[in-house]
This record gives sequence, C-alpha cells and structure tokens, in this order.
Amino acid sequence: GIAGREDRYPAIFVEPSTASELSVIAFKADGVGDMLNHGIAWLRRDFREGPNDNLGTMPEVTIVDDDHEVGLLVDGEQERTTSPIVCRAGMSSVKFASLA
Repeated sequence: GIAGREDRYPAIFVEPSTASELSVIAFKADGVGDMLNHGIAWLRRDFREGPNDNLGTMPEVTIVDDDHEVGLLVDGEQERTTSPIVCRAGMSSVKFASLA
C-alpha cells in the first residue's frame, strides 16, 4: 500500500510526471469484475486502463508491504527489494546522448 493511506492495492504504478513530480496510479482487484476488466485492458495492450485509483502527482511516495519483500518491474525487468520503498522525483546525474 501507500504510506498514510488505509487502502491496500495489489499493484502500484509510479512514473515521472515532471522533473519534480511523480504520477501514482494504484490498481484495484476487489472482485471478479475488476479481474475481468484487467484482462480486457491487457488485451487492449494498456494495463493502465484497468480498474485503478489515480492518486495524482506528488514529489515523493512511500510504498509499504506487510510481507517486507516487494516485487518490482523496473523498465520491464523483475526485481525484488524490501519494504518500504521510497520513490522521489528528481533529475538524474546520468546524461543521455542521441545518435541520430
């Protein structure tokens, strides 16, 4: 779940919105209807259209899990880490070059 909120979610999507804000979407799976709608969203090739609560934008979000170990997808790669996970918006020191 999200620290400071009572609702629990099976998946949380965090992505940069601006240089100082993160967009946070929490996915719901409260029953058969939600699961069916998630399947339809996947078939349409955009899982973000499944049942969710758009929690808006924020400079920082803390994700907590009672199991203390959390599965992640980072750029499509599976990882595991321990809870809590603190995500903060900010600029990276890495510089990217384009060869066009």
